[in-house]
Amino acid sequence: MPSQDNLNKEVASDAQRDSWFSALQSRVLSGWTFTRFLYAGMGIYMIVQSSLHQQWLGAFVGTYFASMGLFSWGCASGNCFGGSCEIPDRNGKKNSN
Repeated sequence: MPSQDNLNKEVASDAQRDSWFSALQSRVLSGWTFTRFLYAGMGIYMIVQSSLHQQWLGAFVGTYFASMGLFSWGCASGNCFGGSCEIPDRNGKKNSN
């Protein structure tokens, strides 16, 4: 018979997995912009065309861009422009980095 500690650890790991999955699901299904569609679409296009021509390096690059669009990573998420990278200094003024 499993001990209570083992059962608590299993329940905790299930809750962490569920919270991770729901965070990933909400990231994929929400916040779609034209830029994300463009990254995902062009990445998928690169994967298909590179695979048809057996250019596997191109398929790898296409996978990178498609995942940026699908999971909203990097510039596809809109974090690389528009002042969202500003960091306030100690005096409360914003510095662009």
